[in-house]
Amino acid sequence: MDRNLTLAISVLLLLGMMAIVRADVEPVRPMHYSGQLFTEAGKPIADGEHQMTFSIYDNADDGDMTWTQALSVTTVGGWFSADLTMTADDLPQSPDMAWMATNVDALEVAPRQIIGVVPYALHADIAEVAETTDEVTLSNLFCSIGQTVMWDGEEWVCADM
Repeated sequence: MDRNLTLAISVLLLLGMMAIVRADVEPVRPMHYSGQLFTEAGKPIADGEHQMTFSIYDNADDGDMTWTQALSVTTVGGWFSADLTMTADDLPQSPDMAWMATNVDALEVAPRQIIGVVPYALHADIAEVAETTDEVTLSNLFCSIGQTVMWDGEEWVCADM
């Protein structure tokens, strides 16, 4: 395998799957990350298992690493897919300051990819400050998998999705 790998622009970041809700304990949410890896000659890397390390930095070129995770991934036609786990505290404070670095079989893939935001994440940032003086709290409401929080007209309840 060539020592110089490049990561195709076809990296898919679905940060919508990483909606972070702060409570007493920060939940760990999966972030789906996928893409296609090529050799320096422009061919997809060999099918099979590869060791990948994903790291988040606060700068495109250098800066501080705020999070890292190593995984074994399987590629087919150069395509890989990984579910990364992190909390909001693992990310830099500003969404325009989060850059994903990827190493494949101990070789760094360049350049780092910016981690952008999705529209609902921007909405959640706005919702951080309530526009009411009512004392409403959801910190004691724990919904099961497959449920969501819903207002029933009188109180917040867990409802099936």
